[in-house]
Amino acid sequence: MTYQFCESPNKSSRQGNSVLGLIAHFTAGGNFDDTVRYLCNRAKAPQGTTSGIVVVDGQKYYDAKAAAHYVTSRPEGPERKVRTVQLVKEEEAAWHAGSKTTTPALNGKKNVNLWSIGHEICNWGGLRKVGDRFYCWPGNWSYEYRGPTPVKIPKMYDFIKKDKSYTDKDGKAIFPDGVIEWWEPYQEETIQAVTALWKDVIARNSIAREWITGHETVDPARKTDPGPAFPWERILAAIYPTNIPVNVPTAVNLSGGDVINPSEVPSSDRSGRSALQNVLGCIFKR
Repeated sequence: MTYQFCESPNKSSRQGNSVLGLIAHFTAGGNFDDTVRYLCNRAKAPQGTTSGIVVVDGQKYYDAKAAAHYVTSRPEGPERKVRTVQLVKEEEAAWHAGSKTTTPALNGKKNVNLWSIGHEICNWGGLRKVGDRFYCWPGNWSYEYRGPTPVKIPKMYDFIKKDKSYTDKDGKAIFPDGVIEWWEPYQEETIQAVTALWKDVIARNSIAREWITGHETVDPARKTDPGPAFPWERILAAIYPTNIPVNVPTAVNLSGGDVINPSEVPSSDRSGRSALQNVLGCIFKR
């Protein structure tokens, strides 16, 4: 399979390592094109921005310092097409699972970027419920979610209780007990596209099932992606039909799958904490 290629500068050599694993992420963002712009290069930052920027020729830009080998969209338009773009060649290391504060590892093996394929999937991830409305992380969890019907799958993340990024504008904890209840679902067309991509990547690189997992598994002290709404069993069963998946994040559905009904995916992007920042500018063309 071949995909449109938009080269990201956020990569390095694999230092002699072969591809051993595949790591799934959600973008915690909205618009696919803005996500690709950000991961492919620097996006212009608004006036007053001081965090995570560089200055080039007097202009302020977000410095992504993050990428993935592949990015896959939600279903788009009346035909509900799903797009996948490749940002980094598989023989190179994309910066998708590194950290200065923790040590991502899988099966005891560190330096995850050096031996894995990173796949970003457009999805907001965890949602804050206020009354009958839902909110995403931008604006201190005040950005209203207007995507597909959220699913209720409570899951506890211990680090959230002390992570200040999970507070509102008044400094109040959004998830005080560390439990995120509501999540954006992964839609059918996206699931099919992810399955097809993974089949190809896994076959070409001879990746064993125990080396396929999510960002939250390799970095559990900081990450929640791809979240409990991600259909691990279904996707891996299609690839390894006779094997039981391992290293798959688990979740307890305490609600029996309660749902609620907002409307559609927002057209603007506020790309999220998994690897992304708010995005402005335009350097990527379809």
